[in-house]
Amino acid sequence: MIGKIVKYLKSFIRIIILKLKFGKKIKFKLANIKSLYIGKNVKININMGCKLCFGENAYIEDFCRIECLKGNIYIGGNTFLNTNCNLIALVGINIGEDCLLGSNIGIYDHDHRYDMKDLPITKQGFTMGKIKIEDNVWIGSNCTITKGVNIKSTVIVAANSVVTKNLEAKGIYGGVPSKLIKKL
Repeated sequence: MIGKIVKYLKSFIRIIILKLKFGKKIKFKLANIKSLYIGKNVKININMGCKLCFGENAYIEDFCRIECLKGNIYIGGNTFLNTNCNLIALVGINIGEDCLLGSNIGIYDHDHRYDMKDLPITKQGFTMGKIKIEDNVWIGSNCTITKGVNIKSTVIVAANSVVTKNLEAKGIYGGVPSKLIKKL
């Protein structure tokens, strides 16, 4: 019991430091000390003109990285990000409520361009598209979600999958690239 209290007190201190550092660029609702959990060694970067919003009871586990480089990120209420998740936004990432994200997940709203043969890949820029993950979605460990994807509500994405296209509601998807395995 005391260990849990200490854990949430440390998280609360991290939240206060984030609010002092980012001010209006970061937004969350705190009804009590357990309304938001930010784990140890979570890296957050919010560039000028961007916002990061957490819904009530969001839980961000240790070693996650959340970067609003040119786009906003919203993480809905009662959503759980397990260890070492990476969310990087150049356009925007929206994760709904009651979602579960396993460990080592990458959500990137941009891809490197590679179509200009006379330029090195590092100088070609990006293709971009907003990502929307609706409510009640479970994404298994080691998945990658790519630009422009919309994952409808009540979807399960099997571990180690790569999501490159929209996923329709009420189904289990898996593979590289992911495809429908079973309707729910």
